[in-house]
Parts: sequence; structure tokens; C-alpha cells
Amino acid sequence: MPDDIDPQTLLAKSLFESKDPDVRAAMEEAIAKAHPQARIPSRELRIQAQAELQAIKQERGEFQKEMDAQRQRSLLEAERSKIRESYGISDTEIPEVEKLMTEEYIGSHNAAAELYRQRKQKAQEVAAPRSIYSTMDVPGTRAGHADYFKGVNGGPSIITDRDKWSRDVADQIAQDFATNPSVAAKKWG
Repeated sequence: MPDDIDPQTLLAKSLFESKDPDVRAAMEEAIAKAHPQARIPSRELRIQAQAELQAIKQERGEFQKEMDAQRQRSLLEAERSKIRESYGISDTEIPEVEKLMTEEYIGSHNAAAELYRQRKQKAQEVAAPRSIYSTMDVPGTRAGHADYFKGVNGGPSIITDRDKWSRDVADQIAQDFATNPSVAAKKWG
């Protein structure tokens, strides 16, 4: 190297020929800023590569989001299938179970389905239809009562002779079970 090269040129040359890619990129950017019309092929290639890399990263990110969404849909469907099998939840009841999860801060479909079933069962128990007859009605006085309540209309009266009436009914139950147990179980069960 000739001795007549000034130190500034040597510094610029050492920076431009640096093995560190960041130093070289900074040098190229400084030249492009100072001289916008200057053509620097390595800078142009780097910019093009960065643009392509950014497009690949963006495409990969979108693909990853799509895969995550698909995984979430699969997990959700698996959870829904479990509650369909375990609790007999129908497709029309699933939104109600998931609404319960949101409102009650329940973290699993199983827990929400169990609570949903319990509440639904309780609502059915509470809303069971009532008899149109008062509990004060005397058995045997209305149509549709079984023969063993006919004490008021003939035979021993449940009101006047409770003991005889209850013995007669117990005998009838025992006789029915001895004759045909399955019919008796339905009749007296």
C-alpha cells in the first residue's frame, strides 16, 4: 500500500471492506444517503433479500395463526364430543353450556356440562306437574282411583276402619306379587 494515502481514505476503506456485515451495511447506507444517485449493488441485494425475508416471515406468521386456529377448533370439537358422550348434551344445548362457562367463569366443558345437567334436572323436578286433586280428597271418591281405594263406596272404609283397609290392601299387594311379580312391580312400584 502506498504511503501517500491519507488516513481518512484508509479509514473509509477499512470500514467498507470490513468483515462485519453491520459495519458494511452502515457504510453503504451512509454512502446512499450522501449520494442518492450512487448505485451500490450489495446494498440493493441486501434490501431485496430483507424484503423477501420479511414476506416469508409474514407468510409464516399467517400460517402459524391458521394452524393455531385449526388446533383450537380441534380441541373445542373434542371437548364438545366429550360432553355429548358423557352428559348427553345435544348440539342445541352446547351454546347454553358454553354461555354458562362464560357467565360463571367455568374453565372446562365437563364442569359446565355437569352444572348445566344439574340445573336442568332441578328445574324439571321443581316444575313437576301437580295433581288436580287435593291431598284432602278421600280415596275412592273420584274416577280413576284403583280398586283398593273404594272403601268409601262399599267395603271397609278407609275413614272408619283404617286397620282393616290397610290389611286388605297389604293382602292384595302380596297376592299380586305372588301371581305376577313384573305386573305387580309396575302397579305398586
